[in-house]
Amino acid sequence: MWLPLYRNIMELKAVGVEVKLSKTRSPRDVSFSHGRFFSILRLPEMVVDDATASFTLNLIAYEMCPDFDNDSGIRDYISFMKSLIETPNDVKALRSARVLMNALGSDQDVLHLFTTLSRDLVSNMGNYGGIMLQIEKHYRHKFLPTWIALTYLTYFRNPIAFLAATLGLILTFIQTWYSVHPKK
Repeated sequence: MWLPLYRNIMELKAVGVEVKLSKTRSPRDVSFSHGRFFSILRLPEMVVDDATASFTLNLIAYEMCPDFDNDSGIRDYISFMKSLIETPNDVKALRSARVLMNALGSDQDVLHLFTTLSRDLVSNMGNYGGIMLQIEKHYRHKFLPTWIALTYLTYFRNPIAFLAATLGLILTFIQTWYSVHPKK
């Protein structure tokens, strides 16, 4: 068995993982459903604003109190989200999926926030280890499903572009045919 590597959102999208919104806003409501060609990563909605940093750091500090018995859910969730967010394009993809509501300003600001929040966090990813293993399994078994997913995302996502490309190929074939076999 392999250890899960941390994949960002753009890498996951490239191998056919779609990000969708969970039904609740609970950090525990993270799921990964493995499909034949496409898989779905469901994440809860998170509003990112000026108070997010102090609120989240206070929750993490409360979790670390010795008299508080918990499973370090917030700390693991922030570490998990940071593993998904490596570039501003990852933030943009999460915003497009309505997972992140950005009230900070730019996507770079959100990236900086998650980098700051996850700095010096020691997370064992106990709450998200199973999901990370499922994601890694999907990522490693990417030969045919990945090519199908990439073909779909590249050529079939926009039906008008697909029809135009198909028409262009047909007309090119007809032109080539008549160039090789001219009518007399």
